[in-house]
Amino acid sequence: MRKPATVRLLPRILIIVVVPASLLVAPGVAEAGTTCGTSSGHTLCVTVPDIPLSGPTPITVTNSPNSGTVIASWIASGKPIVSLIQDFAPSPQTNDYTFVWPTQKYLDASGVLRLQAGSTGSTSVDVPTTLSNGNVSDFQHSPNDWANYLPGPWTLSSDPVIAAAGDGASDEPAANDNAQSIALSNPNLFLYLGDIYENGTFTENLNHYGQNSMDGGGGTLWGQMGTITQPTIADHEKPNRVAWQDHFHGRPLYTSFVFANVLFLDLASQVESMAQGSAQYNYVNDILTSGTNPPPPCIVAFWHNPALTKDTIKTSRLAMWKLLTDNGGDLVLNGNMHSMTQYKPLNDQLQLPSAGQSTMVQLINGAGGHALGNAFTGDPRVEWSQGKTAGAIYITPNGAGNGGTPTSLSWAYRNTNGSALHTGTRACGGSAPPAPSITGFSPTSGEVGSSVTIDGSGFAGATDVQFSGTSVGSGNFTIDSDTQITATVPSGASTGPISITAPGGTATSSGDFTVTVPSGVLTFTPDEDTFVRADSPNAHPGSKISMSVDGSPLKDLLLKFTVSGVGASSIISAKVRLYCLDGATLGGDFHRVGDNSWQEETVTWNTAPTADAATIASLGPVTVGAWFEVDVSSLVTGDGTYSLRVTSVSSNGADYSTKEGTSGFAPQLVVSLA
Repeated sequence: MRKPATVRLLPRILIIVVVPASLLVAPGVAEAGTTCGTSSGHTLCVTVPDIPLSGPTPITVTNSPNSGTVIASWIASGKPIVSLIQDFAPSPQTNDYTFVWPTQKYLDASGVLRLQAGSTGSTSVDVPTTLSNGNVSDFQHSPNDWANYLPGPWTLSSDPVIAAAGDGASDEPAANDNAQSIALSNPNLFLYLGDIYENGTFTENLNHYGQNSMDGGGGTLWGQMGTITQPTIADHEKPNRVAWQDHFHGRPLYTSFVFANVLFLDLASQVESMAQGSAQYNYVNDILTSGTNPPPPCIVAFWHNPALTKDTIKTSRLAMWKLLTDNGGDLVLNGNMHSMTQYKPLNDQLQLPSAGQSTMVQLINGAGGHALGNAFTGDPRVEWSQGKTAGAIYITPNGAGNGGTPTSLSWAYRNTNGSALHTGTRACGGSAPPAPSITGFSPTSGEVGSSVTIDGSGFAGATDVQFSGTSVGSGNFTIDSDTQITATVPSGASTGPISITAPGGTATSSGDFTVTVPSGVLTFTPDEDTFVRADSPNAHPGSKISMSVDGSPLKDLLLKFTVSGVGASSIISAKVRLYCLDGATLGGDFHRVGDNSWQEETVTWNTAPTADAATIASLGPVTVGAWFEVDVSSLVTGDGTYSLRVTSVSSNGADYSTKEGTSGFAPQLVVSLA
């Protein structure tokens, strides 16, 4: 499988982009000049290389205060204003509003580069400049080779994984983190479900979606997955469809392809009509009803705007939904709603079905990271929904390994940490999935947290594994193939049979798995570790390499550990160990936190969970370059998740290493067992 290259400066990862100087500034250009002005109460300063500009040109933009929306436009002499880019916040890469202007995508002209804060109605900061790329009557096009990037036959022994997400191309922290999370998961195919913010311009495509790896090199942001991406056009790109097609190398507005013996229909929900008798409708109809080249059993369609949005049926897309449902369609993937929502199987009128009616499942993931919205559960047709969470859908065609034809599709909604939020399975073409069976497992005994390989059949699309009635949880088992599952012995498990629930039913082993009791020492690193500060109550320091506790200004540490493997054992002691990077007269007072829902990337002073008033442990003086530990045995009583908030009354603050710091110096929770 292709491993996407990391090419942006994203949290926790150092990424270097090497761009030849000839691509950034035209030969012979003098040093850049800076122009500053006031717009909507903000001071904007713009640094533009001296004219003429050619090729991708960095435009340095600073904004004071460094927040809010900044809009850049191009006004060629005697021509209408052209939107370049709308940034919603400082770029996580530069912490300002700097962008790269692909001037080769615009006609040669002299004119004004315009910057405005807040809106296009604000006072502008104008910088005269000239573009010179030899573009007299047309811009410089990307190669029209999109078809070269359609996926080829799947021949590996394992089933492939297809990731899907939309509404994320905005160069904002949550969106960039999601793009990186998906890329690092190494999917075999990525479906971008649309929306490049704000208007899908040439400049926004480059800076918000990212440099496309189809152009050569590693690519950036969402574009680092360019060579495995199949995108769909959306409403935000609609005004600049030419730019969208060029960014994806001449891609048509709708098309289809077969991957892993699954038919994928990549359709346009707004740019092209979906009405019965339209060109797009007839295109899909010809594929689904072909007598000479009939489609495979599994059919997945994807487009941006859902046919059922919350509780409202969009009649402009109902004919396409009906066509697919009545001709073997299985899944429809959409974005647009900035959340995750799975609907129940619906008939060809987008209603709950009667017995015997054909159905499809609508999966929505507009949780790419921009303007994350709330969950929607206010309709009986909704099976599950999650809001305010960035992530992707990961789909597996079960049975596609070794070039096989899948019999079912399973999926998991996952957040950027890779945790499964919701899973589902659908048998393709309406066929009944086979009943699962367990023929054996190895080893036959083990501690909580140990790995067990289970053999049998009918495992494709399995949704649960249990040890003596205790579920391992959706993120703690892997479907290796239709005949094998690897699972982790869950906390609380006791000796007894193993059971697997799959689309065809539930299978139970004939023999028992023996849960053994461990002894010794368990050491855990934190799930989350960060600090919050009262003087910046809305800031979220996030994943820094150090964290501070201080009495002036007030800074509190936050730690979260997940303990597993204790099982029925007795705990002798539990101790938190911290490595000191900056000494202090007081190392901090440790308090229990009952709310474990906080995350280091988003928590602030204002949103941090409240700690108990009681102090469970304290550190006295701490010195640089040494480990210090406190006893938290009163807090840790068994397997589970535990959070701590560390405070200080001393104005001489202490700094400690985090899990993102130097390897080997992450905080530790050391649990000693009887």
